Amino acid sequence: MADGRPEEQGDGAESARRAELQLCRELHGIFQSLATRPISEGNDGAVLGALRDVQALMAELDGLPRALLPEQRLRALKSMADQLPRLPPQTVARSLVRGLEDLLADVASPDLDYPLAFHASPTGKPALRALAVQVGPSIGVGDELLLGRALVERARALGEVTLHASSRRPDLWACLGKPVQLLPGPPLGAQRYLETLPPQERSGVGYLYLDFLRSDPMPGLEGAVPALPLLGRWFMGPYEGERLDVGRPMRYALRAPWGLPGCRWLESRWMAAHMLPGAGASGEGDEGLWREPVFRDGPIALQGLTSKPRLMLPGSFYREVFARLKALLGHSPRVLFLPAPTEKGRALLEDLHRGVREVLGPEAVEDLPPQSLSQVYRLLAGASALAGPDTFSAHMAGLLALPQVTLTLPEHTGWLSLGAPCLWVPPLETPSAFAAAVASRLHAFLVLAREPAEPALQEGGRKWRHHMRRVDAQLRAWLWGQPPRVAELREDLHAVQRLYLRHAEAVARRLQVRYAEAKPAFCTFEPSVYDTEEESVLASARWYQAVCLTDVSGVLTAVPAR
Repeated sequence: MADGRPEEQGDGAESARRAELQLCRELHGIFQSLATRPISEGNDGAVLGALRDVQALMAELDGLPRALLPEQRLRALKSMADQLPRLPPQTVARSLVRGLEDLLADVASPDLDYPLAFHASPTGKPALRALAVQVGPSIGVGDELLLGRALVERARALGEVTLHASSRRPDLWACLGKPVQLLPGPPLGAQRYLETLPPQERSGVGYLYLDFLRSDPMPGLEGAVPALPLLGRWFMGPYEGERLDVGRPMRYALRAPWGLPGCRWLESRWMAAHMLPGAGASGEGDEGLWREPVFRDGPIALQGLTSKPRLMLPGSFYREVFARLKALLGHSPRVLFLPAPTEKGRALLEDLHRGVREVLGPEAVEDLPPQSLSQVYRLLAGASALAGPDTFSAHMAGLLALPQVTLTLPEHTGWLSLGAPCLWVPPLETPSAFAAAVASRLHAFLVLAREPAEPALQEGGRKWRHHMRRVDAQLRAWLWGQPPRVAELREDLHAVQRLYLRHAEAVARRLQVRYAEAKPAFCTFEPSVYDTEEESVLASARWYQAVCLTDVSGVLTAVPAR
């Protein structure tokens, strides 16, 4: 490297050492995910994909000169991993993950001697021209989309920043558009891209490792990739990560702010600012938030599969949903089943398909063969609404501002789409009540698309989006390290409170639910009672999430201004 030439891909002992670290870390993350995360029958594709990945990683390790994993240890690891197809994956993974964790935890890293701090500025140096993003193996599709969306929003606001993404799901990142450029997949895609850069180009490039579980047990950040001005890692599950500013040098332990609501979108925006620091971030923010709804005369997209076992619902449930919706509409709506990626998933969906066909007739129901994520995104872009559990398709619908009726568990509301026409329904006391709630909400969205709302509701929807967009901009600026304008924030909060009280009864009528006359707590919220601006804005963030999750917000966000 002294002659200024880029490292040749895969050449040299240092490159091989880094590759061995990356491969071992990837194996650790796969085994950790299999060992700890619940897997429903509808998510067997995750297990099959993990088995294929383990075999490929073992083969790559076998072809490397290794310093970390000697031959005897690799053979023992392969022998145990060969049991994955024959034994319960969780059992085999638990026996493998600890050995790899101990191995990686012993890796020396020079940054462990750097000063440790706990308050990194998102507005200071180093300002980057590009960020290489490597996605770990334990993160789900929807979570990856949320983190990617937040990074894209931040990169666009900073200006000339490119995101180079190395992911098993490159077509997911392609849905996000500019400034994303795709790299070969993990675990070596980002490393090999960085090794090809001349040293002078690397001076403006950072590296970020993203995952859900804490899949990287290495104690430090240096060593897994070539030397760069900024290195980071973020683990969505525990809300924490690290950033290394090599030029200072300084190590930052990062954790989402205490008091921020359990909202994955707000957390992702905070993370993006701290992994892409820089002054002068401006612009309108994510263009999908609080925008004018676009209604399409397409079918209802129906998502049947999910990784959450309690939301894998039988065909009889969806049969009742669409029987009720047909009665409300007076005709059979068209339904498009989002396809399953595996044979087992397709078999599980057949019961669902059969029940809906019995109610609506075969001519109203469309089945498709397996599709890529970008193809699913395009299907949703032409749909009239989405119904189903809070899985990846719900996050895609949020990106598209597509009306969605999302079935979720109360403990998972932190994943729901904010700033989009979203109505969510938790499991109710009986399957029939649950189905009725889903049908009435789908009906409300479809009627709004077909028939002009009363003028007062149209004006309410326009004002709601205007004031919520302004609240969102204030919170985004604060998450990005800019001082809040509390007086303006307070003015918009009060406007939203008045709109909520003015339109709550009309929304209840549209959803065919009982109107609750008692004021909800967020309608009496007052940000000025807090002692500091920091506490006031944190409380306002909690208020924002609570309001976004209401039926009133879901309906008003969907009302077009005709």
